[in-house]
Amino acid sequence: MSVLALDIGGTAVKYGCFGESTEFGEFSVKDSDGIEHLPEKILGFISKYNTDRIGISVPGPFDFSSGTGLMEHKLKSLYKISLKEMIEKRFPYTELFFIHDATAFILGGIYSGSILSNENVSGVMLGTGLGYVHFADGRVEVNKNKTPLKPLWNKPYKDGIAENYVSATAIINKARAKGYLFDGVREIATAAREGKRELAEIFLETGEQLGELVISKQKEDGFEKLFIGGQVSRAWDLMKPGFETICPISYVLSEDPSKCPIWGIKHCAEMGMDGIYKEGKEQ
Repeated sequence: MSVLALDIGGTAVKYGCFGESTEFGEFSVKDSDGIEHLPEKILGFISKYNTDRIGISVPGPFDFSSGTGLMEHKLKSLYKISLKEMIEKRFPYTELFFIHDATAFILGGIYSGSILSNENVSGVMLGTGLGYVHFADGRVEVNKNKTPLKPLWNKPYKDGIAENYVSATAIINKARAKGYLFDGVREIATAAREGKRELAEIFLETGEQLGELVISKQKEDGFEKLFIGGQVSRAWDLMKPGFETICPISYVLSEDPSKCPIWGIKHCAEMGMDGIYKEGKEQ
């Protein structure tokens, strides 16, 4: 059985193709003109491969049954568009499923052996936004829409919400407030490592803020370990001192943030979706 796994992020789509050979890569969510035409780009990309199953992870809010985007603040080209309908019309003989990116992330951690399937663990994805998921008793806790049951991104924090302080967008905004007009966290981290003290302080502060949020979340969910990933975790060397000063909770860092959700999608393609969820009621 061949599998094509796509992980849709705010700036790029990471992919893994598993068949006679294995291939990993990524492509931008925007065209060369800077305009987002994601549905068309995905269809064009899929047409290059002949696979038995396609699994796609996306951030919420998203209607996973109809494959329809419900986000208005990012990935706008998917808003109220049924990606499922478009793909099935073009590739009618390929099995297709959608999964929340945080669910794919935590399952990828288990698939790769970073965490154990019997552990009580929560995952934090540091990306364009702030993803969070809780895994206990061998299942991912979700609501009826198959979205993580108790998210972290919109948790009230300081004078706003958590995502305003801990995310790629937050770090970029913090740098701009100090007069540094970088477009991405990678460039900010590079400058911080090269001696820009003001930028290093941003990562230290962000680590401290993440620590405060994680402690608060542990009181809510009772997890025993934290699994950390997402593209911003590549700057963990800069965030770690701040986080560990605030938070004593045991954690594991994803060895490869780009591939972790891809492995989770592959796991679902091979094992099926049955039994991976524990549905709860939103409070």
